[in-house]
Amino acid sequence: MSLRDALTEHAAAVALYDTHQHTRLEPQPPGGPGLWGVLSGAYVYASFHLAGAPLDAFATRPETVEKEWAVFAPYLSAVETCCYFRHTWEGVQRALGVEAPVLTAEVYAEVDGLLRAAQAQPGWGKRLLREIAGVERALLDSFWDPAYLDENTDLFDPVLRVNGFVMCPWEGNADHNNNSYWRYLDLLEVEVTDFASFLGLFDAMLERHLKAGAKAIKLALAYDRWIEFLPVDRRTAEQIWRAGPQAATPEQVTALQDYLCYYAVGEATRRGLPVQIHTGILEGLRNYQPAHVSPTLLVPLITAFPQARFDLFHAGFPYARELAVMALEFPQVWADICWVPLVSQAAAVQILEEWIDILPGNKILWGSDCVNPVVTLGATIFGRRAVVEAVARRAEAGGLSEKQAQRLVEAILRENARELFY
Repeated sequence: MSLRDALTEHAAAVALYDTHQHTRLEPQPPGGPGLWGVLSGAYVYASFHLAGAPLDAFATRPETVEKEWAVFAPYLSAVETCCYFRHTWEGVQRALGVEAPVLTAEVYAEVDGLLRAAQAQPGWGKRLLREIAGVERALLDSFWDPAYLDENTDLFDPVLRVNGFVMCPWEGNADHNNNSYWRYLDLLEVEVTDFASFLGLFDAMLERHLKAGAKAIKLALAYDRWIEFLPVDRRTAEQIWRAGPQAATPEQVTALQDYLCYYAVGEATRRGLPVQIHTGILEGLRNYQPAHVSPTLLVPLITAFPQARFDLFHAGFPYARELAVMALEFPQVWADICWVPLVSQAAAVQILEEWIDILPGNKILWGSDCVNPVVTLGATIFGRRAVVEAVARRAEAGGLSEKQAQRLVEAILRENARELFY
């Protein structure tokens, strides 16, 4: 057996610790989203738009399976080589035991029926993650509702997303997911009368998550603004807050957000929680400046909290070397490849190869970053594959023994996350 084959077999047996999921496991009704929901709701939809599908192509689900297929068919040959499509389709095939290599009208109809029937089974999504994908634990970022706590506590550990606090200093504000902590005053039994009690709104949400077993907080602020956060003193922040939104200049709003970000990181760190931060590429088709999501912008925040533990997401793609330098220079930073194998297997392998050379083996993490359990399954396949390929290349280059290679595969896929999110 070759080294690569041995590592593939070894990786397949590793129970995964997934640093980043959005997966929802509620069973779907028999007439549920099926294959339409997978292809129009996963990352692959962006590839269809880039290939020429109208921006409103997926706004309304067609009445029949035949009409669903007609939406995708004109663009399929253009997108079927992309990782966004390939990992999704491979997840569907593995989940349903379908071996058809090409998606045709007939295959679409067959798979759609199989998928709808499977989705309607109670517990099917969870069994998919446990038994087929081999996920032992996963950190769940419920972007749709920051107060959501999943009942599957034997699989998911909650992560508190802070956008609805940082981006919403005043009632009536909302983040990019239309969330705001102000909507949870009754749930959290908090009354906001001054700046201190507004900060208490975050404290209450954090305590609620801690009681539910939270393992981290999450800053997805790259979707709302640039990710450079500068230190602001409390007196200045309170003055801006008290003056209200009508009196605040854009610069003052940014300064207040900066303070709230530091407050959230400080409180999480004081309670022993790591801080996960989105860096690099944004999901979907968005008008943004790539330079505004570079991980190097986080230097002021990271240097302000030497005792914190920062999990920097998505390899900062396309700024993977910049993220590696952050993890090389700051002991409190971990480098996370989550999502990148779904964007590009080739890029993920190259990045991991470089990171293995640059960083200690215990500073590299992996996560899936998907919403649908079928798509998550595809992500686990592509994640394992990328890790094996990168480690095998380093071993074959003479830098690793087979035993070292096996340990490194285990470290990236499970052990490093278990140690960081203890």
